[in-house]
Amino acid sequence: LIDLKSTGFKDTGRMREYSISLNCEAQMEQLVDFMYKVETSDKFLLIERYQIVPKSKESSIARCSMSISKIVVL
Repeated sequence: LIDLKSTGFKDTGRMREYSISLNCEAQMEQLVDFMYKVETSDKFLLIERYQIVPKSKESSIARCSMSISKIVVL
């Protein structure tokens, strides 16, 4: 994990959606595993956007940035 920032929340009356933005570096297998765990979580988490690029031309490490939101029913 390189960077983690709250990007705020949206309140729709009955629900509140919290959002974060994160940047990380990992092996591709680790990234896919993390993303799968987020999407299958029972905490109402959703990956809204992601971008994966290689860290360098010969590296097996990937850089990833993503936006994740959590929905809370009020």
